[in-house]
Amino acid sequence: IDDPGSLDLEPVSPDNGEIIKGALPKKKYLFGALSVDTVQYRGQQYVYEIGVHLSDTSSCEIAIVPYNLNKQRSILEMLGFNHNPEENKYIYLKSGGFQRTYSEQQGLDKLMQFLKEKRYESRGDSRNSGLVLTTKSTSELATWNNFCKHYRVDNELEQVVTGYGVLDLFVADSVGFY
Repeated sequence: IDDPGSLDLEPVSPDNGEIIKGALPKKKYLFGALSVDTVQYRGQQYVYEIGVHLSDTSSCEIAIVPYNLNKQRSILEMLGFNHNPEENKYIYLKSGGFQRTYSEQQGLDKLMQFLKEKRYESRGDSRNSGLVLTTKSTSELATWNNFCKHYRVDNELEQVVTGYGVLDLFVADSVGFY
């Protein structure tokens, strides 16, 4: 991302009974951590893994073989991908074993399916008025935003994700309070 500062971010704060610009209404939301792992190659940034871990203990981790890196076997192997020559496909090696890989579009579609299912869950602790996802940094959020815009799921995503948070901004704002 060239300029993560160009994102129009408003803080989300707990509801204190007043309507605060940038704050969410007092309703039940499903909170989650969003991670977007990227690699820089020849001046370009490529997404190779996206993970969402929600407060109801559900999660979805997607390993993505970036389209423009498909022929760069050494780069992909460095990231944990292994090429299966019999099927001419990559698999992703995680600490728990092998994980299926997806193209960029397929991976984003699978993640969107997971997010929609969690958003519209109507049972138990997962019942919610929307998802609130938190990234570690503004650059990670900007990468996610641009990736979703590139594959034109940003409008659909707005129906599922009610708000975003950035952990680094929260920590910076709360220095001395804790």
